Amino acid sequence: MPDKRQKFIKKMAALQAAYKANLSQKVQELETVIQSIELGDLTLKSKHALETLHGLSHKLAGGAGTFGFSAISDVTRDFAQHIIQMLDTNESITPGAKEKILEHFDKIKEEAEKETKKEESRLPSLNISSVGQSRRRDDIQTVIVVDDDEVFIGALESQLTYFGFKVLALTEHTKLRETLVANPRSVVLMDVSFPGDSTAGLTTVESLRNEGLLTSPVIFMSIRGDFDIRLQAVRIGCEEYLVKPLDLAELVDILYRVTGQTGEEAYRVLVVDDSPSAAAFNAALLNEAGLVTVVVNDPYAVMAPIRELRPDVILMDIQMPECSGFELAQVIRHDREFVHTPIMFLSGADIEDGWIKFAQSGGDDFLRKGISPNELVISVISRAKRARDLNSTNLRLKESEALYRAVTRTAPEAIITADDEKRIIHWNDGAENLFGYDASETFGKSLSFIISEKHQDMTAKSSELVEISVPQKDGEDILCDVSLTNWD
Repeated sequence: MPDKRQKFIKKMAALQAAYKANLSQKVQELETVIQSIELGDLTLKSKHALETLHGLSHKLAGGAGTFGFSAISDVTRDFAQHIIQMLDTNESITPGAKEKILEHFDKIKEEAEKETKKEESRLPSLNISSVGQSRRRDDIQTVIVVDDDEVFIGALESQLTYFGFKVLALTEHTKLRETLVANPRSVVLMDVSFPGDSTAGLTTVESLRNEGLLTSPVIFMSIRGDFDIRLQAVRIGCEEYLVKPLDLAELVDILYRVTGQTGEEAYRVLVVDDSPSAAAFNAALLNEAGLVTVVVNDPYAVMAPIRELRPDVILMDIQMPECSGFELAQVIRHDREFVHTPIMFLSGADIEDGWIKFAQSGGDDFLRKGISPNELVISVISRAKRARDLNSTNLRLKESEALYRAVTRTAPEAIITADDEKRIIHWNDGAENLFGYDASETFGKSLSFIISEKHQDMTAKSSELVEISVPQKDGEDILCDVSLTNWD
């Protein structure tokens, strides 16, 4: 067994053993609080005791689940649910009610004693090979382009070659099989439709997938963009689906990503949990799967690590003292820089106990402590990948907007942009020079203060420039050639 794997197992075993050693103390804390509950009306003291009991049992259920003690976790979760029901009903503490609490507690104590007496505990298994962060494909640099349009694939071959890819061009989908035999580690860029068969690309890929001959990434392309065809492509197994005409920059970005040539950093995860042992355990699982993790145990100290790490995902406990996970999520969301960062909650309770708060906090996922390590890692990786994809799209949009603004800013012509309510949202230097207004004087104003509704209607009906009279800031009117264009 590799040395790294041995170190991981030893670390996980040590964390589990340390938690197990403290089980009796955690059970004793529950018993102490139970004994303090007074019979009679639900006084402030008794209510506080029940709230403390719920908090402790909630943490025990979550912690036990994290470390693989599922039996303890299950009975403690039932106990916590019973306590919260008592708080909700606000009923008196009768002898029967307290007896019911003790019955639940005895089950927890029994399971904890069973676990403590065991010489060894079973570690949760993590199949790293099946849940690794990213399937690195550094050895894939060949792209098989399959399209019956010779001119199209000829141009694509020339363009992709400039970006370092070796392109194998096929005009017949029936030749894909033999090409894959000779070049098994190749990305397949496949048209959906071929002469005589509108879905030949799909059926060809499906057949080769079923035979196990095609295991590399597939990117479908088509003039069709409807839901049905996309659904078929997803079911067959494709990396991406592109609608023609292709955006070359987008295609190259996708090819770099699926071939592992982007030099993309490991996914970054911030683990927020007031329990150091549970946080360390989950961080170790994620580290073993190739993710970079930073642990924060104090919710009040979370913002600095977020700004420094810039995580792809925040994995957060809900039940924390002084500041709950739901409250902390809202604080994080108030910083616009992290409004889209996925927040995944971990809880020892079921979603029914807090789904409204979960939704209001802006959370993205709700995981119960005690889920399998594989499920935890796969869930985090899926969220991280989605976040990276969205950030990449947003970056391209920002670059496009920056390019647009750079062009308009330096253009000698007056270029004005208004929203669908005809409020001015962009006013370039050319407009300042022509009309005499600074951009700050025009932002949010109606376009009609420069171009009347009558002239707007006139120019909108013409695809050419229309000469009209427009007012300047100094009150003078000047003749200008004006055109209006609608764009998304």
